[in-house]
Amino acid sequence: MTDVLPMWHNFKVILGAFPVSVLVTGAAIWVCHRKNWLVQPREDRWSRTPVAKYGGIGILLVFFVSTVGLHIGNLLRMVAVLTLAMALVGFLDDTYGLRVRWKLLSEVAIAVTAVASGVLYPLFPSHLANIVFSILWLVAVTNAFNLLDNMDGLCAGVSIIACVNLLVLIRNANFLPLSVLLLMLEGCLLGFLLFNFYPAKIFMGDTGSLAIGFFLGCAGIIGAAHLSSIFSILFVPGLVLFLPLFDMLLVSVTRRLNGRAISAGAKDHTSHRLVLLGMSERKAVITLYLISALSGAVALVCKRFWSDVGPGILALFLLTAALFWLYVADIRLPENWLSRTNVFTLALPEVLNSISRRAAMVFSDAALIVLSQFLAFLLRFDGTPHQYWRSLLWGSVLLVTIKVPLLALFQVYRRDWTIRSVQDIYPILKGSILGSVAVVALLTYATQFRDYSRGVFGIETVLTIVLLAAVRVARNMFDDALTGNSDDRCLVVGGSSAEFFYRYFEWQKAQAKITAFVNPVKKGNGTAFLFGIPVVPLSHMPNQLKNPAVKAVYILPDCPESERAHVAKLCGSAEIPLHLFRLSLEKVGSEAESEHAARLGMSETA
Repeated sequence: MTDVLPMWHNFKVILGAFPVSVLVTGAAIWVCHRKNWLVQPREDRWSRTPVAKYGGIGILLVFFVSTVGLHIGNLLRMVAVLTLAMALVGFLDDTYGLRVRWKLLSEVAIAVTAVASGVLYPLFPSHLANIVFSILWLVAVTNAFNLLDNMDGLCAGVSIIACVNLLVLIRNANFLPLSVLLLMLEGCLLGFLLFNFYPAKIFMGDTGSLAIGFFLGCAGIIGAAHLSSIFSILFVPGLVLFLPLFDMLLVSVTRRLNGRAISAGAKDHTSHRLVLLGMSERKAVITLYLISALSGAVALVCKRFWSDVGPGILALFLLTAALFWLYVADIRLPENWLSRTNVFTLALPEVLNSISRRAAMVFSDAALIVLSQFLAFLLRFDGTPHQYWRSLLWGSVLLVTIKVPLLALFQVYRRDWTIRSVQDIYPILKGSILGSVAVVALLTYATQFRDYSRGVFGIETVLTIVLLAAVRVARNMFDDALTGNSDDRCLVVGGSSAEFFYRYFEWQKAQAKITAFVNPVKKGNGTAFLFGIPVVPLSHMPNQLKNPAVKAVYILPDCPESERAHVAKLCGSAEIPLHLFRLSLEKVGSEAESEHAARLGMSETA
């Protein structure tokens, strides 16, 4: 018998996994309801109705029964056994609720056993460093999938996509046994997903999420063994499992900064934040499916074209991912979605907080300038020319040294890190263009521009402007992409006070999107912009009200009385609620009360 059974037999087993998984999962739902093995709704959980648990048992049962008769080798056999051990840890947690320390110690022990069996990440020259990193990787990925199981269909669907990504990346005869196992797991998960997608009838629980995360973590390490580039070895497995790691980093950092234990349950995951933006549960889950598939596609590009455009594609993806992380981390969550505990909270004074924000802007711009120079070399020379690494290094140093002070001189860092109008782009244009001209002039004077390319600096100037502007409009772009179908849109009717009240909407109505400002005294048909939002005359208001996304109209205090009646009539005809802002200023205490308090203080002192 060969190392692996004939392919036609493998596919028979794989195709059989899906219908068997459907039958077993359906039976598990029936048994769980009969035995009352249900997950009850809780304040810190997303589900609102009792749902059957132990779905992970059905997935793993079908998966391991399907492997019977296959010669998959000693390493994968050990991985399968350890996956069962991880499932047992999850089952005990589902049934009895293990303490966090015992759960973590069990995960570490299983990860150590896997590494001792040969599941070793070939990343560093040092064998000890590889051992430590492999253990940390397995524990991190295992818990990342456990945390990802927070909304109907999310963990199962992302696991299926991860299986597909790994299959594409390890498409090699030497990895046929691992490919077979991944295909079997994919079939089992597809059968389970039929009952787990919204509205879920069964959850996989820790039994499934811990075991699946551990198995995929091991598969990522085994698959990385055939990658040639050190950067591919480091980043490709991380890209394949990008979304679980992204979500784990999000909740870990935000919970710690907000004074909550990382292990505490809460509705603060990426999926929950997307729902808060106005998405339905299904759309939020499908959006995360697409992100997971996109990261897998980037991994494939990096693997196949690393020497050409791989580093540039990876850098742009990581930049976009970082901006998206900052965007979702900044979403304000309702208090009842958070679970607070008495742990250390990192609180900075306002002055230090302001300084740290400005410093972050400066360092971010410096990194974007270096990235622009690097991408310019890739575009100019169709890859990274190793003979020009000195030119790349010194060019980047000079660009950062000259451009950052110029950007500061043109008051780029005195503004908010957003672009609301065309005027906000001018300082970036001036700083970037003058900086590039100054560097070219300096290099021409010092070296007669030997070993440098004017084309590189021309491309770098354009890329710097584009990237610096893109970072600053990223929030608006994510708003448009993720909340474009939100019903919470409005019109604001008023004059010069519109700028003041825009800040109010940013503060109190973070989820409300202003479609347009209506200026009742504006003449003509021309359209101006305020913070990137169109300012239209009152005559355009009927057309604005025809937008089905507009659900409310707000009148500002400086809207003339003569125009308010007209606005009210238009809103009444369109059956859109109308709200009126009022400003009030009250003096705290009277002069008599102040004098009386002063005399009382003097008498008490005497």
